[in-house]
Amino acid sequence: MKKLFVTFLVASLIVSPAKAIYADDLDRLGKETDRLWRRGKGAEDGAFTSMATSMIAWGVGIGIVAALLAILIETSTTSAHSHCHQ
Repeated sequence: MKKLFVTFLVASLIVSPAKAIYADDLDRLGKETDRLWRRGKGAEDGAFTSMATSMIAWGVGIGIVAALLAILIETSTTSAHSHCHQ
């Protein structure tokens, strides 16, 4: 099994530089797509603003969910089986 893994790893390292040949084609395709769909300088600003707003909203939402879970888990574990020894 180890020899098969090593053989696969070596083969993938040898083949991976061949994929770099297509990098120029991908860059050209990206530039052509941008040129096709963008409508001026302001189009970029709207996309970046909406993406940033979405990321902030997801971050706040996940933070709220994590805080609620922490509160509920803390409450349920301490109140059910806690004993006061004085």
